[in-house]
Amino acid sequence: MQISPAPPNKRSNRGMKQKLSETVLGMGRKLRFRRFCYIYNSRVDFVDFWLCLYIVTTGMVCLYSHPLENIPVYTNLTERGISSNELGVYSLSIGLLNLIRLYIPFKPSIIVACFGKCLLLSVFLLLLFGILGNPVLPLTTGYLSVAILLSLDNIRRT
Repeated sequence: MQISPAPPNKRSNRGMKQKLSETVLGMGRKLRFRRFCYIYNSRVDFVDFWLCLYIVTTGMVCLYSHPLENIPVYTNLTERGISSNELGVYSLSIGLLNLIRLYIPFKPSIIVACFGKCLLLSVFLLLLFGILGNPVLPLTTGYLSVAILLSLDNIRRT
C-alpha cells in the first residue's frame, strides 16, 4: 500500500512565496550600486572616475576608427605588432572593470584597488610611449603626461 502525499497547504505556499520574495528583495537592496554623489565627493574616486572615462573613450575610439593603422604617429606601437583592436579591447576592459570597482557598494581590498589603478597607468604609459619620438601635437603629449601624473598621485593616495 502506498501512502499518498498530503495535498499542499495553500497558506504555507503563500507564506513561502512571501518569504522568498522578501529575501530576493532584501538582496536587491543590499546589492545596489554606490550613488554618484559619494564618488563625486571623494577626491580619489572622482579622479579615478575621470581617468576611467578617459580610458573607456580611448578604447572606443581605437575599436571604431583604428587610429594605429590610419595615423602614422603611432609607429612605435605598430612596429611592435600592437593593433588598434587589441589596444581598444585592453583599454575598454580595464576602464570598465575600474568603473565597476568604483560603483560596487563595498570597498575591495587595497591590493585589488591598487592593481586596477596600476593597469590604468599602464594604458596611459603605453599610449605615451606610442607617440614619443614622433612629430605630434604637444597637446596630446601634455594630456597623456597629466593623466599619468594624476594616475600616479591617485595610486599614492590609495
